[in-house]
Amino acid sequence: MIIKFGIKAKERELDSIAEILAGVLKVKFEPHESSFRGGEYWSAEVPKGEVFLQSNRDELPEDDPFESGWPIDELILYLAGEEDEFWQKELHALETTKRIGVVRLK
Repeated sequence: MIIKFGIKAKERELDSIAEILAGVLKVKFEPHESSFRGGEYWSAEVPKGEVFLQSNRDELPEDDPFESGWPIDELILYLAGEEDEFWQKELHALETTKRIGVVRLK
């Protein structure tokens, strides 16, 4: 299962948003780079799966958004792994944080 969130922040803020989300989610993000994830991205392994923070801009093949319902120049967060109910603590943390704008995507 993948739970998706739009993060109300621009691509250039990726590093600082990763730092904020690491505190909100209580995870340790590591920086990575892959064309599969649109270039630079951050990921954290957790017992439930993996957390990915990346740009919504898919550079391959033609600058399309990964999530069409979210601005291409903003960020997206994926919680990937166990069933949705196992992510309740993280979902609550994301939905109640006041430090950044977070919108759950379908």
